[in-house]
Amino acid sequence: YRDNKGRFNSRKDLEKILSDKVYEQSVGFLRITDGDNILDSTGIHPERHPFIKRHNLSEQSIIYKLIKFLITINKYGDTYEVYCRKTGGIKDGE
Repeated sequence: YRDNKGRFNSRKDLEKILSDKVYEQSVGFLRITDGDNILDSTGIHPERHPFIKRHNLSEQSIIYKLIKFLITINKYGDTYEVYCRKTGGIKDGE
């Protein structure tokens, strides 16, 4: 398929070739690096994307920066641990 159509640019592209059930069960484990949607390169299930986007996924947001950092680390093949501390929750504009 990839030889004929090229690389997958989003998890949505996979919906075209997988059955509904296979897509639903596997999409959370699949990563699309350097694709159209930065969330597709994470373990965040697409069902949670609207929640993440509601909390500002602009390039200046802490969520976006954290995802970019994790993607960069993954490219090197290293393991990592991220420690977070509670700061009062996510507020609009953060």
